[in-house]
Amino acid sequence: MAAASIGVCLGCVCGLSFAIVSTKWLYGHVEDLETWRQRVYHAVFFGAVAFAFLRGAARAGVELAYVAAIGALSLPITSAVAVAAPGLGPWAAADPTSAGVDIVAFGAALCFAALARATARRAELGATDSVWSAREATRKIATPQEIANVVAFLASDLASHIVMQDVVVDGGAILTA
Repeated sequence: MAAASIGVCLGCVCGLSFAIVSTKWLYGHVEDLETWRQRVYHAVFFGAVAFAFLRGAARAGVELAYVAAIGALSLPITSAVAVAAPGLGPWAAADPTSAGVDIVAFGAALCFAALARATARRAELGATDSVWSAREATRKIATPQEIANVVAFLASDLASHIVMQDVVVDGGAILTA
């Protein structure tokens, strides 16, 4: 579910950004601009969903957030290119609304880059039993002494408030299987 959440949410954002940018670049170069825009959106969206399932939620969350930042940043860059070099082909709007969209897109790019950095920290430093962690569990077999230590702790007064719990001493192997 976590991979689906990352893929769908960030896939939508990436798909929208790249669909809008592709519309600007393809304007006047293709006959059916709407069909091309839809194809770009769906290709990026489904690509992001597949990527999230292949990479896992923690890693894909970081990487797709950076792709979303690039997608958002590509909007004002495309507008700047259209104004600076109109012969290259991107369509440039001269109204204040388009400038507002570019400003919002630039702010969104900064937000997605910050989100990617924060997600990377969480994936690297988070608990290994979380779907949001990119760290691997130790996966080593517990020694008899390690198991005895857990049993001794659970039998002691220190564990007097631990009731009806399953305690697995496997180095996290079950969580990552």
